[in-house]
Amino acid sequence: MPSYLIRYRILSGPDPMTPLSTRIEAGTEQAAIAVLKSAHTGQDIRIEKASPDTPVPRKRKSRKEWIILGLIVVIGAVNLASRWLN
Repeated sequence: MPSYLIRYRILSGPDPMTPLSTRIEAGTEQAAIAVLKSAHTGQDIRIEKASPDTPVPRKRKSRKEWIILGLIVVIGAVNLASRWLN
């Protein structure tokens, strides 16, 4: 089950400006928020941010990006070869 990092403030507590954060394992973001609210019943809670705790996978390079990278390498190699021959 994925875990979510939830940043929140307890508005009815002694220090409402102190941000708190907790990790909750739940199926969805809404379920994680519901678990947090059930843990703090009778208190005013403001959810500031709920984000998945798993890292975002790296984006693979597209075909256009590989072609541009190849052109830059070829132009650089031609430039080096022409300088070496002169």
